[in-house]
Amino acid sequence: MELEQINKLLSQDDIKIEKYDIKFTKSLLERTTTKYIFVHHTKSAYPTSIEMIHDWHLDRGWKGFAYNFYVRKNGEVFEVRGRDMIGGHTKGFNDMSVGVCCEGDFDVEIMSTIQLTSTMKLIKHLYNYYKNPSIQVLPHSAVADKTCPGMKYPRIILEYDYTRDIKDFVKVQVYKDSFRKLPILSKTRPDQQFKYDSSVEAMQKLLNNNLYAEEKILEDGKFGILTQEKVKDFQELNNLKIDGIVGAITWERLFSV
Repeated sequence: MELEQINKLLSQDDIKIEKYDIKFTKSLLERTTTKYIFVHHTKSAYPTSIEMIHDWHLDRGWKGFAYNFYVRKNGEVFEVRGRDMIGGHTKGFNDMSVGVCCEGDFDVEIMSTIQLTSTMKLIKHLYNYYKNPSIQVLPHSAVADKTCPGMKYPRIILEYDYTRDIKDFVKVQVYKDSFRKLPILSKTRPDQQFKYDSSVEAMQKLLNNNLYAEEKILEDGKFGILTQEKVKDFQELNNLKIDGIVGAITWERLFSV
């Protein structure tokens, strides 16, 4: 599909998400933060029901179906584990991420248009639900020695900008919640370079709103070398003084773009 077609499809907030009731062996715990959406595949070339996956995961000694959402080949979307519950899909990241699994083996097959559309609509729905443009969509393979979600998994799912509808909302929230005054931020200040600072994190969020997926920086609240480089790039792009210092003029431009 062309990008224009995708934009048109995703502009329609008509995704149908069916909640699927399944019995887990233990109580599920609620997440306190959501930083990532990890995408997976079943790696099965045959029709794979939720119950089948549930049994696979039970056989591994897990609580049950490990993913938060499941997208069938026919485009049906199911919320199985609960969007705000800790999953069992991505080791080391389950307490800070949502797991989305697509039916199929995308090491060998091409995803259908209807499944692609449903997956992207689901991810956009989650961005709007959490209202956090800093959430990153990542393949399971980014943090594990696997090919999951497959070598032929559509790159557009990972690279699409799902945040456009919520940037204005977040800019206002960041301003209200993170700082009342606009502090001067600089890598030369040890308290900002080595220690967490909420204003630095807010600035990193605004910077990431203007970066492509592969360029985004870690929003850790620390003014390190990479953050300084991205500040300078932003200043150069916006015809500002290129000093890597976030003063009043740079703050104003970050909010205006």
